[in-house]
Amino acid sequence: MIIHPNNKNNARFKALDDKYDALIAEAEAKADSLRKSDDEPREKSSEAVEEWIKSGSEAWKEARREYFRLLIKKDEDRRKLIDEISREEFDKLNGDKTKILAHAKRQAKELIDNRKYVKNNASPGASNFIDFDSLLDPQRLIHDIKECIRLHYEFFKDDPKSIEELDRIVIDAVDKSGIEQIIIAKYPTAFLTPTDKISNKAFEGTLNSSEKIGVEVIKKTKNREPIYAMVSIDTTKLKGITISGKEELTPYDREVHDAIVTLYVEGKTIYITPNMIYQAMTGRHGSHCSKNQESMINNSITKLMFSHVIIDAAAEAAIDNRVTRTLFDSNAINAKRVSITINGKESKAIKILDTPILFDYAQQKNQIGRFNMKLLDTPNNKNEETIILEGYLRRRILAMRKSKDDSKLSNSIKYETVYKQLDISFSDEVIRSEAALRKKKLKVRESVKKALDYFKKEGFIKTYSETITKGVKDGVSISF
Repeated sequence: MIIHPNNKNNARFKALDDKYDALIAEAEAKADSLRKSDDEPREKSSEAVEEWIKSGSEAWKEARREYFRLLIKKDEDRRKLIDEISREEFDKLNGDKTKILAHAKRQAKELIDNRKYVKNNASPGASNFIDFDSLLDPQRLIHDIKECIRLHYEFFKDDPKSIEELDRIVIDAVDKSGIEQIIIAKYPTAFLTPTDKISNKAFEGTLNSSEKIGVEVIKKTKNREPIYAMVSIDTTKLKGITISGKEELTPYDREVHDAIVTLYVEGKTIYITPNMIYQAMTGRHGSHCSKNQESMINNSITKLMFSHVIIDAAAEAAIDNRVTRTLFDSNAINAKRVSITINGKESKAIKILDTPILFDYAQQKNQIGRFNMKLLDTPNNKNEETIILEGYLRRRILAMRKSKDDSKLSNSIKYETVYKQLDISFSDEVIRSEAALRKKKLKVRESVKKALDYFKKEGFIKTYSETITKGVKDGVSISF
């Protein structure tokens, strides 16, 4: 409950603060006396701080523990005092139903007004630490107002009609607040994927460097040398962050990236959960990802958020008038992690802060692949391997469809290329023998054919056939 200052309450809070502030200052001074301040680690990584703490004396550690214990105890006692004062204020309503409902209405309006004031008068840069949009999210407000008037709900626990009246007060307060509703998600009907050369290279791991690397974006002609964009993907910020697998961006990271792009651009949502990403990656609206799948998606999100991409397109812009910007500089996904409320349930999400850089670059040249979302809902089991596999097949086939008259582009897909995409070799710790490798490759070929059969059914291709070289099935040939 929101409580208001008065002389009596101010004195109670001051007494509590004075008591703990003296104890906390004493504990801090004792800890400081047992260890020199210039002994602190210069590096502020979690590992360095942990080692620094371990190296301290037992007396210092105990003084430090006492310091933090007092901070926690002060917070706990403040909360107890707030609850005590709240109940005293509520008791002043004398159990009068009309007064209690009117008080609930004032509390709801005041909570919303306070949050609006905080947002409108926040200092520059405060949004880096406080997610104001989340605080003013209607679902979040409903939850928080109900918590604010918890005593009112408790009083009417055996009075269903009054509970309904409280619910109406809460909803009306939010509806009349003038806060724009945050659209959590519009399920996209099309899947988007950047198909330019830089995006293709970005997830192969070949651009993983703080130094710019040339990517040929315009081919050589008789009268002109090839044109290069200079690109770097710096992952040094990942050094102090725990991730699984490779630091460089991988084909699976690409599928997560493209799902985020799809939800942001096509779905017009800035708040994106791992489950929404899984649904977009698989084309299965309403499905739920497993804990393992959620962990993998979160791992990719972290990599994308901390992979700094720079594209210097100055040379390309001088030749191609579609390229109107010469420099692109951002993380692969510019976002921050937040908590949102969906259907009354709190969920972890990311809030997209800007158009993803690879999409931003590719859309200038209209190099964005679009697929009907149904095309992703193949009969294959949706694991890491099949998600990578099917994403690769769709992009290859899309390139073939756009270049039907280009005899230089083969309509064949070699299995060895697919194996390479999936990193299938003896280096895979699961594969220990030739027999295991053959079995694995057979399973991949079956997944390829199952996906192509589905693509044929959906009209993405006309038909396909396996190619055979020297008696060995080595790929597939696509017809349109």
